[in-house]
Amino acid sequence: MPELVLPAGSTRDYSPPGHPLPPPFNNSVSEIAIEVWTVPRDVAAEAADVRSQLPINQPYDGLPWCADDSNPKIQLNQWDWGTAEDMAMVAVTPNLLRNGAHGPGSEVHISRGPDTVGCH
Repeated sequence: MPELVLPAGSTRDYSPPGHPLPPPFNNSVSEIAIEVWTVPRDVAAEAADVRSQLPINQPYDGLPWCADDSNPKIQLNQWDWGTAEDMAMVAVTPNLLRNGAHGPGSEVHISRGPDTVGCH
């Protein structure tokens, strides 16, 4: 998968210590790595841009394609590759502030690691 290109003004909000991720998914599958970015675009625009950069309906890094999930009602867009042993996920969601309110723009979540459910 090519490195995701996010728009100017995007900021990295969360990446646990010891989990350097970019380009997406540069990690061991022994631990879950997660990265969250706040992006200045609205959810629909960012989801369309991120989706255009992903290998939709194709394997990624040895992982089989799994799912393209979206729920317009809650503005969730999620793409998955893998199995319970090793799952990669990219999602675009509303920007949720610590108080639970929606903030400006959207969030891009990138993760890879074991998943208790696997492909659904």
